[in-house]
Amino acid sequence: MFNPGSMTLAELSSVVRDFGIVGTLVMVGWKGRSWIQPVIDVFSEAKNFFERADRHMTTMETQMSLLLNNHLAHLKQEIKESEPVRK
Repeated sequence: MFNPGSMTLAELSSVVRDFGIVGTLVMVGWKGRSWIQPVIDVFSEAKNFFERADRHMTTMETQMSLLLNNHLAHLKQEIKESEPVRK
């Protein structure tokens, strides 16, 4: 059973040292999280940027396909109809 009255100074200093080491590791881990978080944020922002860019490019390709396949054919037809006949 644990009896604090029978502890020697060496055992007491060892316990204090162990708690100090564990406390320091916990503190460094807690502070390290705030040091690493900006790096994590940069990567998540880059990921979000590429997802938005991909969505934008898909929309642009769809709209360009619509333009080329539908409207451009009508415009070419209207130009042919409106050109004066050359002799």
